[in-house]
Amino acid sequence: MIIKIKDNVYHIEFQTDYRNMAIRLARYGLEYGIHNKVIDEKTKTHQFPIPEQAVIYLEYSSDVPRNNNYEFIYKGKSVVSIEVTNLNIWEFEMEKMLDKKLYNLVPILIFKYRVALVKAKDNKEELEQIKNNFLTETREIMTQVNRLDSDIKDNEDKDLIIAVLGELITYFDTVFFDGEIKRRGDFEMTWTEEVKGWRQKINEAEAKAEAKVKARIEAKATQAKTETLLEMAKKLLAKGMDIDFVVETTGLSVDEVTKLML
Repeated sequence: MIIKIKDNVYHIEFQTDYRNMAIRLARYGLEYGIHNKVIDEKTKTHQFPIPEQAVIYLEYSSDVPRNNNYEFIYKGKSVVSIEVTNLNIWEFEMEKMLDKKLYNLVPILIFKYRVALVKAKDNKEELEQIKNNFLTETREIMTQVNRLDSDIKDNEDKDLIIAVLGELITYFDTVFFDGEIKRRGDFEMTWTEEVKGWRQKINEAEAKAEAKVKARIEAKATQAKTETLLEMAKKLLAKGMDIDFVVETTGLSVDEVTKLML
């Protein structure tokens, strides 16, 4: 995602895969720079702004790279070096996260259980222990989030954090716990009207996005069809066909065909 805060631009990646991240960052950084290029009026030089970049790793892997820093080389020399921040979510305790005021990342703390649950899927005893740890930590996260009233001024922000936590709980419950959390009534606070409201907003946003994509596709198809019909109309007019015949054959309006004759 690209986030702009005042004059600062940030490119943030949420990842579980550690391979080729420097390549992704360099490519996306350049794409952003090209899209937002400016020309220095004094030197007439094209300038391509690269956003500040960071990768937030959601779970541990043995192939974690030392870093994702990269350089651009010109004529054998480094012309610019980009430093990328790596944030390993599993290394953060909740207290550290809260102390750094990374409130919006707090729900993601429970994602670290995914790898352990995948490995323990055939061991019922181990799976039950991990699930209990998961429930204990998630309850504590929920408690801490509900105590953030003095730190988070906008109630909608706190509701959104709770909603995200609820979405993650739903994911784990569906994939690993066979819906047991919901059946037992645990975490009823994650199914509040506020959370449902955010779920509705998310659904509405997704529906609007899909509608926009569909509209763009339909618009392009309509434009292509119209261009084809206009080309056909031009050829018919060039052969001396009258306007009524061209209109009837192509389905274009009289005005559209008349304009071709001007």
